[in-house]
Amino acid sequence: DFPFILFNLVCVFFSVAFFQIMNTLPLFYKDVVHLTQAEIGLLMGFSGILIVLFEMLLIHCTEKRFSITQLLVFGSLVTAVSYFIFTINHTLGFLYLAIGMMSIGEMLVLPLMSSVTAFRAQKNNRGAYMGLNGMSTAFAFIISPFLGTHIATTYGFNTLWVITSIILVLVALGYQFFTKPLLPKNLQ
Repeated sequence: DFPFILFNLVCVFFSVAFFQIMNTLPLFYKDVVHLTQAEIGLLMGFSGILIVLFEMLLIHCTEKRFSITQLLVFGSLVTAVSYFIFTINHTLGFLYLAIGMMSIGEMLVLPLMSSVTAFRAQKNNRGAYMGLNGMSTAFAFIISPFLGTHIATTYGFNTLWVITSIILVLVALGYQFFTKPLLPKNLQ
């Protein structure tokens, strides 16, 4: 199923970019912004609290107004902007804005990646499709820390954030082109 493989490749790139939140972002907060462990914990906790409190509500409200493709594209672009903010301003307000936007992007994209997979699969191969989707995310989870820390160490964090933002814009384009053929007409 070549269209699904292309979609999964786009999902891998989203995940590699997004997972910088767990790998290099805390290092950035510590080494560049010089936040304390408590401040880093509050920022990361803020993201978690937003997701727990608002993810289901956000999906419920947006899925009635927008297509899955639109939400994947928008979520990727919001996440791209959130990473780019780190190149502009390091004040606490902007850091909270960026992590909040990143959380919104995650709330829109990650659940819908699985939804597209479930819609594409047939009853007899749903497990294989969901397994491939899970393996793609796991693969991204493995390579993300290596790539992120290598780029940050070699070229600096600003370069990492610009590259991450560019990847996420390309991901948005990928979702625009590769999601529609996988969905029923009423969900595109």
